[in-house]
Amino acid sequence: MNRPPLILISILFFSLKNLRGHTGDLEKQVNTLKRQLESETLLRIDLENKNKTLREELQFNQQVHDTVTNRHFSSYLFLFNISGY
Repeated sequence: MNRPPLILISILFFSLKNLRGHTGDLEKQVNTLKRQLESETLLRIDLENKNKTLREELQFNQQVHDTVTNRHFSSYLFLFNISGY
């Protein structure tokens, strides 16, 4: 049986050691990216909730404005009619 030369085994061992070190670095990068993604996701959800709240507040304020405007206009028409114009 032919054995690989010792130099080839040394090169393969060194390459394996480097790849394991690189794998550790990549795992750290993946974990960092996961934390960033979670943070960005929470920020997006928070902003979507604020947006929804502001839209609901705007809709409510528009309804209040429309109600007040209609009441004023009705009062104006009433006064206009009783004054004889």
